[in-house]
Amino acid sequence: MSDTENTPEVTHPGSGLKKVSEIIYRFGAWHIYFEPPPIPCRNSDWHFYHEDYDGAPDANDGRAGHAESVDGCLREIREIEEWEEAAQAITRARQIGEQS
Repeated sequence: MSDTENTPEVTHPGSGLKKVSEIIYRFGAWHIYFEPPPIPCRNSDWHFYHEDYDGAPDANDGRAGHAESVDGCLREIREIEEWEEAAQAITRARQIGEQS
């Protein structure tokens, strides 16, 4: 039996963050998990990735990273989403301009 079967999913009020286990969280399509590397520095203990992230080095997909905490991961995720929204808005504006 996995640790997620024994741990009830808990929603943190208002954040959209769901605790799946003691070391795994979900935030929309994002996965956040605890896996500290064997180094003394603790600023990359928590990792995150988007469920559509494939990890291919040639994909230029920046939807993965690490931070010092769950909150740090959430900050990084929000920044990535803001950049993606801005890029989509620019693409839409260019498409409208080309149609005119």
